[in-house]
Amino acid sequence: MTSSIPLCRRHLTQLLLHVQPAPCAHVVRCITTVTRPIRRLHDHDHHVSVRQAIAGHGGFNLNGRRSFSTSASRSAKSTLRPKTTPRLTYAPPPSSLIPWSKATSAAIAQAIAAAHGFTHCTPVQSAVHKYLAPGGPDAMIRAPTGSGKTLAFLAPALTHLSQPTKARSGPKVLILSPTRELAQQTRREAELLVKQAPGAMGKIVIAGAIPEPRPSSAAAVRDKPVDWLATGMVVATPGKLLEVLSQHPRILSNVDMLILDEADRMLDSNFENQVSTILAHLPANRQTLLLSATYSAAIRSLAAMSLRPGFHAVSTISTTDATPLNSIRQFYSVASMAAQPALLHALIHRSVLASATSNAPPLKAMVFLPTVALTTLYASLFTSLFTPAFLADASPTASKRLPTTALPPILAMHSELSPAARTRVASAFSASSSGILFTSDVSARGMDYAGVHLVVQVGMPASLDTYVHRVGRTGRAGRTDGVALAIVAPFERAVALEQVSGVGVVEAEVVNGCVEGIGVEQEGQGVAKVKWDGASSARLVRVAVANGAVGEEEVKAAYLGMLGYYENHLPKLIQSGLSSYTVVKELDAFATTMGLKMLPKLPQGLRAAFGDAQEMTVDKRVKVQGKAMAKAGVGAGVSKKLLQAAEKQHKNNRAKVLAGTKRRRPLLDNEFAYRRD
Repeated sequence: MTSSIPLCRRHLTQLLLHVQPAPCAHVVRCITTVTRPIRRLHDHDHHVSVRQAIAGHGGFNLNGRRSFSTSASRSAKSTLRPKTTPRLTYAPPPSSLIPWSKATSAAIAQAIAAAHGFTHCTPVQSAVHKYLAPGGPDAMIRAPTGSGKTLAFLAPALTHLSQPTKARSGPKVLILSPTRELAQQTRREAELLVKQAPGAMGKIVIAGAIPEPRPSSAAAVRDKPVDWLATGMVVATPGKLLEVLSQHPRILSNVDMLILDEADRMLDSNFENQVSTILAHLPANRQTLLLSATYSAAIRSLAAMSLRPGFHAVSTISTTDATPLNSIRQFYSVASMAAQPALLHALIHRSVLASATSNAPPLKAMVFLPTVALTTLYASLFTSLFTPAFLADASPTASKRLPTTALPPILAMHSELSPAARTRVASAFSASSSGILFTSDVSARGMDYAGVHLVVQVGMPASLDTYVHRVGRTGRAGRTDGVALAIVAPFERAVALEQVSGVGVVEAEVVNGCVEGIGVEQEGQGVAKVKWDGASSARLVRVAVANGAVGEEEVKAAYLGMLGYYENHLPKLIQSGLSSYTVVKELDAFATTMGLKMLPKLPQGLRAAFGDAQEMTVDKRVKVQGKAMAKAGVGAGVSKKLLQAAEKQHKNNRAKVLAGTKRRRPLLDNEFAYRRD
């Protein structure tokens, strides 16, 4: 149906927000282009139809299809995005670091010195500050993770806010972050600088689109933006900001500086449509700064969508550098999935022992896992392994050498935690001098946890970008003591090494079940070798599992979640000469080590890829268990009738696995186990 209404950006935005299903991203993108002609029509009290406006001015119709039949559509296309994405220009660090007093305003320079003691820019900040000047052209900046990007964009943003302008309601600066934790970190940093700045800078108000605690009603969301009318800066995640915009679509109408932080993740997890919708609420003549550690196809797409023609595209990473990880020692180790918990425990336990018995520094590490479910399982297991009562019972010798004060706090971070819980975990890990954070990729981008010495990745990373961002959580701000270890299964080795080829990863030596050369027990002078081996760790893992450290449902969720993860990588694994049976067999052994007696039923979405492989695995498991029972039965004089009953029970178990039972709740395809972040 076509209706004639006075058309302006607000009308278009409200229309698109209520279109179901969600409109094509191209339709949303055209709003910025059509704003001026449509507003002119509205000011002169003309009436146009919605469909005519979008088709005639933007080159798209409401079905999301391009329309090239008019010259207006071609003109709109050229003004919406640059015809070609420019090549990156290398910006080498200057021979001498630039003082902050020359890179930004005097007030901001004083605030940075007071808050952090920095008087000079980092090499990256020195190289890019001129491209981020307020009021200048748009810019796409590629810079290494941990190089000081946050201060690099906060300095011009706060300088812009401090400049006198005519009174306008609503924020002038919008910073979009891919994760809630990064948004909160950026907001805290901005508030710290404002607090330390002299004079008028202290009057700037910074708001977040992330209520604390999370609102329980729509009224709470509606009431939140009231304070924004007097706000200079908003730091937000796309999803939470859209909740506010659905109630207050014009709250960002006066934003004249947009900053997209860690932008290479903005197009993940359906962020493209969210960012497109947000862009439709912003003035077309705004300045946009896009910062990223990579320059992938997704970033080029986002740059074309959000930046004005003629923008700067600058990289501080030399073309001779494969990745921005030169200061971090990187290793990998191969271990079956069933043996990986013990290998990781040996690494952590030796480091903790070294800290407790010598002058070695305390261990602060992050352990990345592929799925949410595997993250929760590892966190549960290691929480039990480092409980004083467990150590006293399972390993009295180690318990005597490990006082309670030496045990590291075990924390878990993933997207299934409530916002308040994630805030508590992030704050606790940031404030602690030691600890182990088991995390999904929700912590892989932008988060700056001080003092992280070691980053461990369990399982092959999804991509090189994922690997780079995970490893970048250590070696921050130019530190050279960062260490990274990737633990991969034998069947992952070829694909994983191909993904990270050229970044300087070398294989670590494993002696007696322990990774050598990694961990704080190797650091510093005069630190004696700690007496601990992998067999001791494997025994502790078995005892912890037997004591119920992980629940049956946790193991089932982790098993299914990993199958969902590997389904996405199955073509690459098959190309390397493997089969789906190899994956299922490896996961079956891991599930058995975690105490799972019977494999769960596969959801419909996984049966095509792994159904036959699981059936073969179940047959083999039943056969092996049957032989073991028969052997034990004969030795104990058990009658033939009892052995036949045992075999019948095994067949029934197999039928339950393959067909499912009404007593067990089936896991849905969209269950949290499949989530990576």
